[in-house]
Amino acid sequence: MSLIDKDLWAEISPILDTALELSPAERSELVSGIARERPALADALARLLESHDRLLGSDFLASSPHPIADSRPSLVGQTVGAYTLEAPLGIGGMGTVWRARRSDGRYEGAVAVKLLNLALVGQAGDGRFRREGTILARLSHPHIARLLDAGVTAAGQPYLVLEFVEGTRIDRYADEHRLPAGARLELFLQVADAVAHAHASLIAHRDLKPSNVLVDRQGQVKLLDFGIGKLLEETVEDPGERTLAGGLSMTPEYAAPEQARGDAVTTAVDVYALGVLLHLLLAGRHPTGASARNPVDHLRALAEREPERASDAVGAGESAEAEARAALRGSTTARLRRQYRGDLDRIVVGALRKAPDDRYPSVTALIDDVRRYLRHEPVSVRAPHWRYRAARFVRRHRTGVSVAAAMAALLVTATAVATTQMLEARRQRDAAAFQARRAQASSEFMRYLVTQIGERPMTMREVLDRGRVALEQQYGDDPEFVARMLVQLSGPYLELGDYATVDAMMSRALELARTVGAADLLATIHCGRSSDAGDQGNLDAAREHLAEARRQIARLAEPSAGLLVECAISETWLARYERRFADAVRHGHDAIRLLEEEGNTSTTRYTSALSNLSSAYMGGGRFLESIPVHRKLIETSRQIGRGRTIGVVVALNNRGQAERALGWWLTAERTTSEGIDLARGLEASGRIPSWLAMSHGRVLAALGRHQDATHWLTQTLEDAKAAPAWVFSAQFAMAEVALDRADVPGARTLTRAMEKRLPSPPGAGDRIALALLQARIAAADGQLDDARARLRSELEAEEYPERLSPRVHVLLELGARVALQAHDVAAAVRLAADAVRACDLHLGTEVPSALAGRARLTHARALQAAGRPAEARGELTRALTAIEAAAGAGHPWAREARTALDVLSR
Repeated sequence: MSLIDKDLWAEISPILDTALELSPAERSELVSGIARERPALADALARLLESHDRLLGSDFLASSPHPIADSRPSLVGQTVGAYTLEAPLGIGGMGTVWRARRSDGRYEGAVAVKLLNLALVGQAGDGRFRREGTILARLSHPHIARLLDAGVTAAGQPYLVLEFVEGTRIDRYADEHRLPAGARLELFLQVADAVAHAHASLIAHRDLKPSNVLVDRQGQVKLLDFGIGKLLEETVEDPGERTLAGGLSMTPEYAAPEQARGDAVTTAVDVYALGVLLHLLLAGRHPTGASARNPVDHLRALAEREPERASDAVGAGESAEAEARAALRGSTTARLRRQYRGDLDRIVVGALRKAPDDRYPSVTALIDDVRRYLRHEPVSVRAPHWRYRAARFVRRHRTGVSVAAAMAALLVTATAVATTQMLEARRQRDAAAFQARRAQASSEFMRYLVTQIGERPMTMREVLDRGRVALEQQYGDDPEFVARMLVQLSGPYLELGDYATVDAMMSRALELARTVGAADLLATIHCGRSSDAGDQGNLDAAREHLAEARRQIARLAEPSAGLLVECAISETWLARYERRFADAVRHGHDAIRLLEEEGNTSTTRYTSALSNLSSAYMGGGRFLESIPVHRKLIETSRQIGRGRTIGVVVALNNRGQAERALGWWLTAERTTSEGIDLARGLEASGRIPSWLAMSHGRVLAALGRHQDATHWLTQTLEDAKAAPAWVFSAQFAMAEVALDRADVPGARTLTRAMEKRLPSPPGAGDRIALALLQARIAAADGQLDDARARLRSELEAEEYPERLSPRVHVLLELGARVALQAHDVAAAVRLAADAVRACDLHLGTEVPSALAGRARLTHARALQAAGRPAEARGELTRALTAIEAAAGAGHPWAREARTALDVLSR
């Protein structure tokens, strides 16, 4: 083909990079679109693509220059360094990317191998390829694909070995999961955090686009392809190289205006690209609008048009198409317009301004504003007028300053039934005058709270304290109004952990409610008091309050859904405190059903109900059933903009505990680690809560990482504020670590300390945990009869063999091992077989469990001792598969299973 001059190449290079990622049909459409306005450019592009296809057909990357007759050479199966290529993943202007596996036996697992096109070796592309390796080697971030290895093939072809990421591009993932705006912003923050990390290492990505951002099955982002990343402190001696190999290597749809002009590259180009990505995630359209149908149009739009606002773009185009885009965001175009108008529009525009100096000064500044938006705080791109700050304050602390909402719910939109009840309570006062008085009080009280904020920042407690005093002073002649407001204001005091103030406020509210005899208000207060009493361990008071709440509800012809939800949650809590876990689950489902029937699934009340239900499942040992509830709780929290709160940390902690109890230990380690990362970001001191340290330590102990586990468990034991339950669990895990290390005296000391902490009466989980340790210690001391007697007693308490309770498998598995130690092979086979059945019943069979693998390993040992090697071999194979998947190939149980298989195979 004829040579392309330098000026034409500067235009065609970025378009070629885009075209190489398209299918043949999409390439043809691209060329046709360009041909209508730039025939010469389209002709040159078509010739380059045709040449590229011929080169691929001739297999120019193969090491041998001699074609083999009647065959189509392929790189599949060829070795690159220590890696065997398995399948192509993609083709770009720089080279090809292959899925591969390590073939020297050092470890298993898929990787991505990136090969530089031989045609570029020794040219500017070679330098760019080496630069990518240099860049990746400097980056270490959970949302950036890691560089694992690098080298040069025997044919002189450079290659990089990268972490293999199996996921979906971010825009498709968000649409497939119908993520609302809040969840999309949380996903975007993962990308932005990764880019900010690169910038901190003096690296700009320069090619941020959806195809370079994948989301895995766990909803975690991975940023790929730093192939044209720019080392910011680097100086390029040859300006021509910078222009051709650097400045114009880009994807036009996501390029910043200065990139298109070939100006100097700074971190501002990534700020712009992030703005495009954010606009696309929120609105479902590119900010240049529908008219930009090819790279040339996009480049022209960069220079000539201002980007669409997200609030306008979301409703642009055909009505059906716009509503379909909104549906993918769980909303309608009208709602999205209202949601995006204002702060979100300003944030996106702040990233998309044409002049680099007019954009956000850094990715970190953009991140900060997105997080402020999610927390309902003032954003930096809006003038800080005090009325604006006050509005954001009220929204941010809607629980504490929800007086306006309460007024609207209680006064303005009161139903006919509520009006009748109020008339009775106020001795037949005129309904219109009554509502007018309440509306005026609502307005005055809201105005008072807002004006208290003024120009001086105030803490949440200061606003609440002032509001509480004002209630009694200004509205003391309306006891029902004051009582309802005290109930509302008690919520944020509870979040602050000020239980004494909450107790005083609820007592005062109850006193006032009794003077007017409002049944719905009395029921609400008694339900709340029941939960508070249960939290403080006063079960008698909790029962009395709940009984009185039921009596008040019986007085109402049509109790409101909100009241029924409140009391269903209180019933759930009391049942949990009384260890009636089946009743707790039933009441928990009642609360969620009522909320869902109301359509009230975007509030903290809904997430609270989910949290209670998951805890009810876990308390009853029904860990498998708790997992979907944990997932829904975390997902809902993120969708409603509460993804970075202590509530999500608690949810991750609880989910990690459930995964550990199910034997999903690698998954549990990732879950508790995520909770730790989030907790560090929320706590200024960086200290991790004792309960989370305990959970993480127990997971690490299960994985055999004893030193790391001891570090985390020790924090719980050293924390004077740690609850007895957390200390009990930490001592249990440390005693198991001691036994794994053959430190029987250390385990005995910890077990005695646990005996002193055992609650009275003990729960099934605590009782079984202590019995397991005592039996293991007895067996280690050779007191096999004592060990078997302890286990037999616990099995009888769990009604074995009549039923297989959720926790019985651990008792059965240890019982089988002790029976083998006592040479009672028949009992070992029976107990181990029942342990396997119990695991399948309560741990599930779809996800591999290390505990189920351990039960099968013990069953195989028993079968081998019984002279049944063929059955033993099958159980060992299944055991090894489960343990490796759930705990890793290096786990001691996995090594034990492999050794046993080797012995049986000889």
